Amino acid sequence: MNLILKELEKSSKYNDFIKNLENKKSPIAISGLTGVAEASIIAKCLEQTKRPIFIITYNEIQAKQILEDMQNFQKERTVLFPKKEIVTYDYIAE
Repeated sequence: MNLILKELEKSSKYNDFIKNLENKKSPIAISGLTGVAEASIIAKCLEQTKRPIFIITYNEIQAKQILEDMQNFQKERTVLFPKKEIVTYDYIAE
C-alpha cells in the first residue's frame, strides 16, 4: 500500500490537486476513481494536508465499501455515519 501512496507523489495531476486544496481553491472535483484508487487518493490527501475529509456517497453499500478500502490505509481515522432510515428500494436498485 505504501508503494501506491509514494507513486501518487510523482503524479503532476495529484500535485496540482494538493496545491488547489492548500490554496483553498474550490470547488475541486475528481471523478472516475474506483476502489483502492479512491481510497489511496483520500489517504494520501489526509497525510499531506492534515485536514479532515468528509465523503458523501449515494448509498450505504458504497459507503461501506469506501470504509473497508480506507481501513487498509487509515484504520484509526475512518468512521462511517450511516443514514437514519433504511428504505428497501435502495437495496433493490443495486
